[in-house]
Amino acid sequence: MIPHLPFYESLSISDLLNPQNVETFANIFWPHGNPEFCNLVKSYANSLLKLDEMMKRMILENLGLEKHINELLDNFVLFRFTHYKGSSIINKDENNKYDGLGAHTDNDFLTFIAQNQVNGLQINKNGEWIDASISPNSFVVLSGHFIEAPKELVDEKHPLLFKPYEMQGLFNYAASNPGTADVFKAYCGV
Repeated sequence: MIPHLPFYESLSISDLLNPQNVETFANIFWPHGNPEFCNLVKSYANSLLKLDEMMKRMILENLGLEKHINELLDNFVLFRFTHYKGSSIINKDENNKYDGLGAHTDNDFLTFIAQNQVNGLQINKNGEWIDASISPNSFVVLSGHFIEAPKELVDEKHPLLFKPYEMQGLFNYAASNPGTADVFKAYCGV
């Protein structure tokens, strides 16, 4: 548990592109292995990785940045299992709202969320966080901050907004500076 996020629990498999990491993760919980769990995670993750690749290709092709596809596809992939108490949509009690993960924007290029009828997602509209009602059995795909703007997209009309950064450095900064309103801007804003 993270002290400043009491309603958030998360486990993750680092570098999902390395197939051995699923077994390494499983062996933490099941020292003698759990092939059924590993096969299930790999099957689910492989489908998500295909969707991730397809969407990244579509985005970069649409921006005319085909030459950057391989460098984006070779990036680190984190597979996270998250449990948190949702917002007022779930508990229907305006006086007893849970922050779950707290107000934030994602720092990776794409995030895929399977809500699992938790409905904890909120969207920031003009500075106000509003509950998002998601259809059952659907994925939400979010585009985050994690992209270094290619030089061909930066000019006087479209200036660079963030300095290049390492993802681990951003995570370390966020962990050591809880409560920062905009971690991304504080860490690497221009």
